[in-house]
Amino acid sequence: MYGENAGQYLTYQHNTQAFFRDHREKYDGIIVPLSIATAFRHGTGGFILTLKKPFAIDPRTPLFQARFSRDDLRPTHLAMAEIHGSAVADVIEDRELRPGDFSAGSLEEMVEGVVEFQQTFAETSKEKVGRYARLLGESPEDSYEGPAFIIPPYFIFEDTSDPWYDVSLRAARHGSECAGGDDVAAVMHFPISLPEAEMGDVVEEYAHLPCQGLILYVNIFQEGQQAVADLSYYVRIVRLLAETGKPVMALFGGYFTAILRTQGLRVFSNGVGYGEYRDSGYHAGGQAWKRYYLPALHRYLPVLDAEAVLDLLPDDSDLWLTTPLIDEALEAGGSLHGLDQATLLSHFMECRDQELQNIREQDINELREELENTADVFDDVPLLGDMGRHHDHLSRWLEALESV
Repeated sequence: MYGENAGQYLTYQHNTQAFFRDHREKYDGIIVPLSIATAFRHGTGGFILTLKKPFAIDPRTPLFQARFSRDDLRPTHLAMAEIHGSAVADVIEDRELRPGDFSAGSLEEMVEGVVEFQQTFAETSKEKVGRYARLLGESPEDSYEGPAFIIPPYFIFEDTSDPWYDVSLRAARHGSECAGGDDVAAVMHFPISLPEAEMGDVVEEYAHLPCQGLILYVNIFQEGQQAVADLSYYVRIVRLLAETGKPVMALFGGYFTAILRTQGLRVFSNGVGYGEYRDSGYHAGGQAWKRYYLPALHRYLPVLDAEAVLDLLPDDSDLWLTTPLIDEALEAGGSLHGLDQATLLSHFMECRDQELQNIREQDINELREELENTADVFDDVPLLGDMGRHHDHLSRWLEALESV
């Protein structure tokens, strides 16, 4: 389940289709948000199915818990609610969902509706497979594989006394029971403030669910900005989950999360140019903005900041700063600021592919040494203004990984 390598699933956005098509060899699978699967059902189905990559559909149920103005509801929210059944659909236009909204049988109805949508997606969403197959230079097939695994509805919980904790466990259990022979991955979704004293019990309860895999989703976990204590806690969570024997995916993450392959993490997901973290209650949508992925730092920078960093670093720094794609553009007399979004996103895809190759080939000591060497170089460079802060995350990562 999930694949055996240091895998990367990409979170699907319909406006980045070209990158999914042109870089098929650089990722292992696709996470399709339910919002996109409903808003662009046949376009999404036609595209995803013809790629012939493992995929799964994220129901993103925590959106219904979020408190936001109902004036901000979009048609896709209503379509998602219908799939989740009456308990959600009956309240979505008035207020947020509450644990008490689930009457007898309505939780099971919600789970069964979400599972059925995923299981029937391939058959009911293939109207445009001919068009997308032709774009790939292939012939459409009579049938296509459905999701590689089913994700039951899930909710964010603050701790084990939170009523949403019980609701999430019940939803995951029923999803595992009604999925037939399909693999199921249960999502554990909580903030990093979940008391560590309770983590063992949480992991044990999820480990005993009749599901085949587990998905870790720490809400708004910004690995480039988190404190050392949070990063260390995150490492311990991954270790605990790996000890269950069930394959573990991190639903969002970047390079620090990818390194945790060395601690038993099987796969993680992010978007093309976004998605290192996510607030599950975010409802407004949006697109990736123009940033440059600086591979030496394993993070994005605003393009103008990245240009300044590249200009200030010594030529013999021996750091990984660009890719052939960027080198070619700069040699032609361009600047980072002048690059279009497509080039910047393709650069990111190249960087992430190389990062994952390095992680597969090196042990944790070698990976830590690379981070330390990079931090040392940046420490010795008299960067201007606040640019010195652009590499501070490296020391925090190193400290969090010290006990690994």
